[in-house]
Amino acid sequence: MIYFLTSSPFIPGSPDLNPANSFLTNLKNALMETAPGKKSLHLLHVCSDPTDFAATDLYSEQMRWALEEAGLPFPTVSYLDDRNFEMAAELVHTADLIELAGGSVPLQNEYFHRAHLKEALADYQGVLIGISAGSLDSARIVYNVPESDEEADDTTRPRYYDGLALTETHIMPHYQADDFAFWKNSRLVSILKEESHTTPIYVLPDSSYVLGKNGHETLFGEAFLLKDGLMSQISLPEGTYVIS
Repeated sequence: MIYFLTSSPFIPGSPDLNPANSFLTNLKNALMETAPGKKSLHLLHVCSDPTDFAATDLYSEQMRWALEEAGLPFPTVSYLDDRNFEMAAELVHTADLIELAGGSVPLQNEYFHRAHLKEALADYQGVLIGISAGSLDSARIVYNVPESDEEADDTTRPRYYDGLALTETHIMPHYQADDFAFWKNSRLVSILKEESHTTPIYVLPDSSYVLGKNGHETLFGEAFLLKDGLMSQISLPEGTYVIS
């Protein structure tokens, strides 16, 4: 499997995929490597909210359109939500590209377990793109970041979840995004800094991503490392940083 852990793969304010930081080039190369010569590619959109069927249909079509606009036509598109969760293994087996949607980390994580997605992905040889929550839930151990004061005050809220175990890397998305309130809440940022004493966290703006292949990971684009309570810049725009 070749995977992309993104904050957001789209141009801010646009439905188009973002070519910055060689994303489209690396995506096309990954598909050429995993599906060489294949003319009819198959996209699988995996939901974040398994009961919001309208959102699943909308976002799967949006990704199909964005890929086609980028010169990557996917004539076959499937979805995975509560309408067909028992088909996860079959759908994964036929997919050339899997998209893990953004949304609620806990809600998506619960669904991944119910659909046995981790097991379905065990021998997957295609390409996978995680978006925001989908990237967080790809980790072996998922840190359940509180995104509001109410969540921070909830003592019953689990701190960690078991994830898909595609990576040991923890990311925090949407840094510097104007519409993501998390980074404007000093209390929540303090909680994240406290967690970084235990778990190093890679902080990504929306155009940056982690590319994983053959047991190695490289970060593309501007990025920051939050470790031991301190955040430092580790990569500039259009730069790279080797994680492993």
